[in-house]
Amino acid sequence: MSNLQVRIISAVVALVGLLSVYHFFGNNGVILLSLVIVLIGAWEFSKICLRPLYKSRKITALYMGICSVLLPLFSFNAELTLPVFASSLCVFFTGSLWLSRERIKIHALQSLLALAATGFIYCTLFPSFAFRILLMDDGFKIFFMFLVAVFMGDIFAYTFGRLFGKHRLMPALSPKKTVEGAIGGTVGSLASTVGVMYLLNLSFPPLAIAAIAFATSAVAQSGDLFESLLKRVAGVKDSGKIMPGHGGVLDRLDGIYFGAPVFYTGLYLIEYFL
Repeated sequence: MSNLQVRIISAVVALVGLLSVYHFFGNNGVILLSLVIVLIGAWEFSKICLRPLYKSRKITALYMGICSVLLPLFSFNAELTLPVFASSLCVFFTGSLWLSRERIKIHALQSLLALAATGFIYCTLFPSFAFRILLMDDGFKIFFMFLVAVFMGDIFAYTFGRLFGKHRLMPALSPKKTVEGAIGGTVGSLASTVGVMYLLNLSFPPLAIAAIAFATSAVAQSGDLFESLLKRVAGVKDSGKIMPGHGGVLDRLDGIYFGAPVFYTGLYLIEYFL
């Protein structure tokens, strides 16, 4: 199966699955399913980034326990985001120091703490903005539009890269990505998102949504590069095996993680200024 087919099938399965869950269980069902999926992504992060540094089920359990607290709080109680995040880092750092005080080298411990802090941001804070989108008025429609912005940007980037790509974007991380593909992805995302906005009868200024889609797609493509960085440092091909031969949750949703804060902020600015 070609890479393009995988991308299209992944997008179709995700969107159809999302629509099915919404049809039978409503917005709460979508939120619950999404929480489970994001926590699986957090576990994948711990497996490829933290476990190689310190093979301890206790530290993994501590990391996952904190992620399970941070994700819903970040998503549903914005006022607590900063104090809870700071407290969680203190708890994890303290627990890691005590659990590893006799069994880990100093530089490995330093890397463990830095990567865990990155994991809390990447696996809980970033995706929490997707849940905030779901909680808006017409949240499911807007969330669907957001997914279109990310998925179509990915598909267009791959297609344009294969057809017109000549200049490598960042060969050290992803040898096949091109500047032409990145530009095609952002333009394709823009057009698709505006089209879906009209299809769903959402009353946003078209130019504003076009700008948000463009920025979201650009950042989402960077999310793919960031995931490649994590895997190259860890020395693994895929983050998991949720799709045999094609990766795990983080491999499929890295663009959503990076794109969600930008998309949400854009919508917030529209509401604030217009």
